[in-house]
Amino acid sequence: MTVPISAIAPPVSLQSVAPASGAADATPATFGNHAPEGLGARFREALEQARLVPEQSGHIQGPSTLSQAVTRQDEAFGALTERIDAFEAQSGNMSVQEAAAQTMAIQHAVTDEMVKIYTGTAVAQGGKSTVQTLMKNQ
Repeated sequence: MTVPISAIAPPVSLQSVAPASGAADATPATFGNHAPEGLGARFREALEQARLVPEQSGHIQGPSTLSQAVTRQDEAFGALTERIDAFEAQSGNMSVQEAAAQTMAIQHAVTDEMVKIYTGTAVAQGGKSTVQTLMKNQ
């Protein structure tokens, strides 16, 4: 058994809009006039106020935040390397307990630095992924 489907009336707000004769006739003003509750006007206003060029950076001279972070990390690795070299030079004069304690302290310092590197890498990768996603969605 087949039941005929009756025609569905278009929404009331679309009945008053005349169809455009082509895409060339469609202008932003045409679409903006039919936006609900003045959203078209608000969009045009926001677009006019938007800054289309990047703001000039406040960073004029001296190291940037990123280069300062890299420098601190390099200094920390330098200090860790010096500590390992000092342990190597002194290990012949240490007892087994002292050598084990120094070894554990050095392992802790190495682990701490590696966690900092891993965390920084994860944050950078997350930022990169976010930017890639935003670029894909454009």
